[in-house]
Amino acid sequence: MSCRVAAAAVVGERQRIARELHDVIAHSVSVMTVQAGAVRRLLLPDQEKERRALESVEATGREALTEMRRLVGLLRDRGSMPAFGSTSRLSGSSPTVSSAAHWLTSSRPSST
Repeated sequence: MSCRVAAAAVVGERQRIARELHDVIAHSVSVMTVQAGAVRRLLLPDQEKERRALESVEATGREALTEMRRLVGLLRDRGSMPAFGSTSRLSGSSPTVSSAAHWLTSSRPSST
């Protein structure tokens, strides 16, 4: 009987974690992705560097949401681990924090 109780507790905890992940993280990433898209649409035609940066934010957000949905599905179901999206984007092709900081400082108008 204790094995059944333990198994039920594990299933319940996995479902709770899946709900929390979906409710908090997926919602926040969705909001960030939509806001980046909205700002991108306000850019002037000559703001290509800014447009590319926001497109990257949008694409990364969509990828994160796809992976989050798969993870939530894994936690909810007792099946095998799903195939996650390619992580090749993490190998240097995506902007880094330092490149983003450089972009921000170099994009600001001078205060002179």
